[in-house]
Amino acid sequence: MTRIGVFLAIVGFLSVILFQFTDYRIRLLAWADDYQPGIGLGAGALGVVLIVAGVMAGKKKAAAAE
Repeated sequence: MTRIGVFLAIVGFLSVILFQFTDYRIRLLAWADDYQPGIGLGAGALGVVLIVAGVMAGKKKAAAAE
């Protein structure tokens, strides 16, 4: 879950930065150019949520193992 979160956060936030400051588009989100920067921010935020959930689940597993 954490790996997917990291991927989404990087792709989402990077697409917003590239959309705002350059003419380069990430192919994975090229279909959503009309919805930028909202779709990029949403993907990045979802990625952060998945990262936090993965870390919290890991802490619960470690606490249960003790």
